[in-house]
Parts: sequence; structure tokens; C-alpha cells
Amino acid sequence: CTINISYGDFDYHSGGDIQGSSTNSTRPWRNVEKFVGELIGETDVVLANHHAYSDAMYEPFLKAVTPQVCILPVWDYYHPQPSTLYNMLRGGIDEEHPAARDSVNYVFSAGIVGSNRERLAADGQLILPEGHVVVRVYEGGDRFQVFVLNDHSTDYEILYRTPVLVSRK
Repeated sequence: CTINISYGDFDYHSGGDIQGSSTNSTRPWRNVEKFVGELIGETDVVLANHHAYSDAMYEPFLKAVTPQVCILPVWDYYHPQPSTLYNMLRGGIDEEHPAARDSVNYVFSAGIVGSNRERLAADGQLILPEGHVVVRVYEGGDRFQVFVLNDHSTDYEILYRTPVLVSRK
């Protein structure tokens, strides 16, 4: 089950537990996220499919949706997987075609465990501070901003904020 929300030019996708498969998979029918990506097209903010596990966020999906922001709904040592995070940070483009598209501008996490950030090495350090991730869409939907709030305090102070981003429709 997925949900897509549009407001003016702004688009948001939450892929739930949909999965994908590599382009050389012997079971192409399992590549649900590829078909969803082709259906929804360019999307500003994507809540990572299947907790950014190793069976999600493959190149065909990322090339179809080209998100500016990815949010990782993670809670486990195995979320996200190194290959999945690599795909998101680099837009799902392999080394032979690095200029095919810009990388995702921002990757946020709502709950990454510290040991996993370490396991992910340099890419793990590119995930912005974890906490409550709030996407604020401004009136009309032509601009939006992402905030991370401290989830260890009832004051919910702002830990991080993006500049105001422009919706791309």
C-alpha cells in the first residue's frame, strides 16, 4: 500500500513496504516499486520504500521519481542497507552514467541507530540529524521546507532545517 499526496506543485510519496528488484532479477514481477515510480513520476519528497532495506529503492524507481528529499523510516540496525543508501545518495545511477541525474539533495532519518550510522561509514555521515522529520509545504504548494525536531525532548526544538526548496512541477 502506498500513498501519494499532491498539493499544488508539491508531491510526496510514502511507499510503505513495497519492494523492488535489480534490473537483472530473474523475477521482474517482484519489482513493484519500478511500476509505482513510473506511474507517479517526479516527486519532491519520498519516504523510503520498505525502510530502505536491501530490496527497495532501486535505480529504476529513483530514476522515475528523482526526489529532492528522501526520508528513512528506520528503527533497526539493518535499515538502511549500504547499497540502498548509496542508491539514494547518488540518485540510483551507476558509475558508468554519473551525469545522468543529480543526487538526492537531502537524506533524513527518523530513528537511525548510532551503530548503523557507523556501519554505513562515509555515506552514513551524510544522513542528516535524526529526529522527528517534518515537511512543511507553504501555501499553494510551490515551496517547501524540511525540519528535524529533537525527539528526546518535549520542547521539540529544531535541530536542522533546509533552506526553502522549490517544488519542481
